[in-house]
Amino acid sequence: MLLIQPRWGRISRFPSRPPLGLAYIAGALKRAGYDSHIVDMQTDDTGVEGFITSHSPRLIGFSVTTWTYKQVLEKAKRLKRCFPHLILVAGGPHATALPGQMLDEGFDVVTASRFQKGGGQSGVGLYRAIISYCAQIFMKFVFGLWGQKEFSCGFRAYRASIIQRAIKRLLENQGVIGKIEVDHMTKQNEVYKCNVCGNIVEVVHASFGTLVCCGQPMELVNEKTEDVGLEKHVPVVEKTDTGIRVKVGSVPHPMEDKHYIEWIQIIADGKLYRTFLEPGNKPQAEFEINAKQISAREYCNVHGLWKS
Repeated sequence: MLLIQPRWGRISRFPSRPPLGLAYIAGALKRAGYDSHIVDMQTDDTGVEGFITSHSPRLIGFSVTTWTYKQVLEKAKRLKRCFPHLILVAGGPHATALPGQMLDEGFDVVTASRFQKGGGQSGVGLYRAIISYCAQIFMKFVFGLWGQKEFSCGFRAYRASIIQRAIKRLLENQGVIGKIEVDHMTKQNEVYKCNVCGNIVEVVHASFGTLVCCGQPMELVNEKTEDVGLEKHVPVVEKTDTGIRVKVGSVPHPMEDKHYIEWIQIIADGKLYRTFLEPGNKPQAEFEINAKQISAREYCNVHGLWKS
């Protein structure tokens, strides 16, 4: 996902400011396992098209105010012409005030949370609260926005599920919902398997869509964490003098031609390490690293993916 903070133009009384609202959104996306990138056009208004070409984001979000609306609209139309597959999302004060206009101008999804119950003032002084209340009255009488619950001057929080439902509805109306599964985005380090040829892939870049092999959707291989039965699969992590040793199971796992551990993987302080095994090898792997946070996974060719 690409999040864009537009320039304020030549209005000197609005100096450059960090895109904190987009940073909050990017942080939530990262915590959920999704990749996002922020372009602050206040400091650099070049390179957006190049980033789209090299990273292929599926969704682009704009923070829109009335002062930046025209340039955002021009940018959005240009991007849509060059990259018609993109989903364009608009949020911010102007999008909240005039959501119908934003949709008519070509945006696919508009977040207008101030029409939802539960809004209110928090963390602002009396003066700013009064100004916001007056703005609410102004927007209702001048623009006819009677459905607004409030018009505050601070940040807003959006539930991801609401935006996902909006995008899904958009794609259903466009007749392409069968091609793009919006309710399921891949996540980094997920493992998928083709039930036809047996190909196995691991996600290194999370995005929208369905992974397909041999003409069929690939199946997500769920991580198992509890052993059942005589054979043990849950990885056991041990510290050694040179680093980390990972053994498969509290009792050594079989390493036969028809039943063996294909690979052992650890994620140490955000970095990924993997050792591939063959029948006849010991069901363990040594990693010469020093890390504070470590998790281990292994893949059995019969019983699938296991995590410590």
